Amino acid sequence: MFQATIKHTDPETVAFAMHKGPYESVGPAYDALTQWITENGYEIRFPVRSVQH
Repeated sequence: MFQATIKHTDPETVAFAMHKGPYESVGPAYDALTQWITENGYEIRFPVRSVQH
């Protein structure tokens, strides 16, 4: 059985991309998101979060 944990985090600014299609073709979405982040003066902070449906 799966056990869920709920955590509260501090508010933060996020950037996201939505990809529709097979997981094998998600690379260009990550590339575009990374490019947008750097071109707009933001930086990637870890850990990175990802949600798949």
